[in-house]
Amino acid sequence: MSTSIDNDIGGQSDLLINPFYYISHNITVNLYVMSGILTFGLSTIFTLFLNGYDLGVIFFGFSEINSFSSAVLHIIAHGIFEILGLVISGSIGSTPLYFFYCFF
Repeated sequence: MSTSIDNDIGGQSDLLINPFYYISHNITVNLYVMSGILTFGLSTIFTLFLNGYDLGVIFFGFSEINSFSSAVLHIIAHGIFEILGLVISGSIGSTPLYFFYCFF
């Protein structure tokens, strides 16, 4: 079910590819983004900025090797639910900023 990727130094496996790892990681990131309710949206803004920056760097690097459309097809294929989850979590985490904007 899971495979490993060997690194270049010594051939030791340092990254385990396991679907449960990705599921638990996405849940952890979404809970961290939703914790913006407690931090007045600061953790939400910080996390969404870093994820957007990382995604931009990945798109740029991949499009340098292949075409931009190829990069979109490779990333969107597995990231459609992940990005949707981040958008929903980001809207939940930024709720205090919305209330501050509307009522003050």
